[in-house]
Amino acid sequence: MAMMTGGSPIVAAAPIDGQYSALSGIAPGLPSQPVLQGVLLAQQVVDPETLAASAFLQNAASCLIPRLSNYVGRNAASFPQLSQSIPLITRAAEFYGQHDFARALAQVYQAYRLVAMLRTQQPGLPDPAA
Repeated sequence: MAMMTGGSPIVAAAPIDGQYSALSGIAPGLPSQPVLQGVLLAQQVVDPETLAASAFLQNAASCLIPRLSNYVGRNAASFPQLSQSIPLITRAAEFYGQHDFARALAQVYQAYRLVAMLRTQQPGLPDPAA
């Protein structure tokens, strides 16, 4: 059985401690093929679109989460219904901390939706974008 040791998947395909490597297809004690070095595997290629999307989501979430958190902190005493958004903002921050920027942004969007709904019911509620 192959063991992943944190290195290259190709190197991990080589038998470790005489164990059979399913990826190499060579039983212990038989001559083996040399391990390829310097091969770039498909999963190691970084797509520029993925990088751009991730950077965009990270940047958007890093701006919106503290902004909305500060907004709720400033206004919750006067508008207690804003406290309903705290679990959403907290969850957004947790996702951000886990580097799940898409879910963080989606969660903070839900908090903004809640605030928008509350603002239609309570016209005196300040705009979080202001």
